[in-house]
Amino acid sequence: AVSFDLTDVPDKYLGVRPIYLVLSDQSGTPVTSENPVRAKAIVNGAAMDLIALEGRDVNIEKNKRISFTHDPDVNLKAGYYLAQIFTDLGMLGAANVNLR
Repeated sequence: AVSFDLTDVPDKYLGVRPIYLVLSDQSGTPVTSENPVRAKAIVNGAAMDLIALEGRDVNIEKNKRISFTHDPDVNLKAGYYLAQIFTDLGMLGAANVNLR
């Protein structure tokens, strides 16, 4: 489960936007599912290909909590993972996870 808060979102970014959950292992390899979501995001002015575990449209408001809950298709090995949340306009946030 991953949750994050959006606060004081500028007006130009409000409205329905696609949101993607990307999980990568410690070597940067994306964790995939049986039905990965392929998308693009703009990061530092360049298009970036995403392989996401999930994607959905969310109505972005000035202040909003967004949560993803994902059950992996396979058991993940112990180690560090990076959970990242993207929209088509860029990365919204990231968190490191240590799976034991």
